[in-house]
Amino acid sequence: MKYWIMTKVYFLFLLSLLSVGCSTTLPSQATQYFDRCEDKQAIDVLTSIEVKEKDILLFDLALLSLGVYSQNEDITIRHGTRALSNMWTLGDEKRGKASMVSSEAARDYKGEPFEKMMAGIYLGAAFFNRADYENARASFQKAVLATETKSEKVYDNSPLAYFLLAKTLNLLGQNDNAKIALEKAKKYAIALEKINVDDLPTMQTIVVVETGQAPLKYRTGPGKSLIDYKRRYSPYLGANLYVDQTLTSGTKVIEDLYVHAKENERAKKETLQATKGVVRDAATATAIIAASEADHSKNARNVAIVAGLIALANQSQADVRQWEYLPARLHITWSALELSTGRHDFALQFLTNSQIIDPVVTQSWSDDRVVNQPKIYIKRAKSCYNHS
Repeated sequence: MKYWIMTKVYFLFLLSLLSVGCSTTLPSQATQYFDRCEDKQAIDVLTSIEVKEKDILLFDLALLSLGVYSQNEDITIRHGTRALSNMWTLGDEKRGKASMVSSEAARDYKGEPFEKMMAGIYLGAAFFNRADYENARASFQKAVLATETKSEKVYDNSPLAYFLLAKTLNLLGQNDNAKIALEKAKKYAIALEKINVDDLPTMQTIVVVETGQAPLKYRTGPGKSLIDYKRRYSPYLGANLYVDQTLTSGTKVIEDLYVHAKENERAKKETLQATKGVVRDAATATAIIAASEADHSKNARNVAIVAGLIALANQSQADVRQWEYLPARLHITWSALELSTGRHDFALQFLTNSQIIDPVVTQSWSDDRVVNQPKIYIKRAKSCYNHS
């Protein structure tokens, strides 16, 4: 009897572990700093933590975002380069095999296709702004290659990456390739439909405006073995761009990361995870039924123990690690205003869903420019970024 009491206690402990998710999240303190636009403090938190190897990419991507928003090109390039390299290499084989029979979170995190795309865009923009156009080209090309992991229906559906690649190729004197890239960008973006390759040299200031929060990844299905996404859009439709106090243009949506997230081709992985979820649910149910009969049957005790161990071993919960600091949508605009060498002023006025300018959420910044050297600015619609 004492033996079975101990067995029941142990068994209940095993079952309690089944409800525990294994996916790593960023430290709450870093996220709080991010929400308050205290990017430097968030960087300090994330760089002070010893990170497990399987989660390195998760932290590199967060630091990549923080490098972009704090306008720290060294941070952006350091963590963006490592993140992009990590995303395009195989993970640890042992951890990969472990995830086949247990939680997906046991494997090395490699990111979703749209996260690969965004890493390439961020890193490419940093190289572009340093006039390192060869490395910018390579980064933008990796961003467009990320779409090849999607289904044929949405093949090459990354207009922002293609547009920035076209601009870079034009600067490198590869006009034929620039035209091909631009045509692919125009195919999927209404915002670009009226431009042609001859317009590319005139685009001296390109501004990418981010709104909302990354689509939230959550568990669903048998044994919580599948993933889905929730929209987290912003009330802002876009923004008007001012260059040296002159209104030059308004933004248009060019990328929707929720749409990208839903388009991800996950059929093979989901089949595996669903199978694991069904097995786990069945094993757990069997264990609970057997446990209720265990006081009256030795066989029931054995069934309960074995089924409980199977359920524990078959931790089927899907991996919900994600790049938490991404936006929901990306908007784009550009200015053909010729800028002389020297310091220039820029500002964004954000528009609400009712097409009204929000007096609170505005952004202004200054930058030293070199004549005929274009730049890409990436700005987030957050009230706490209202500073010069």
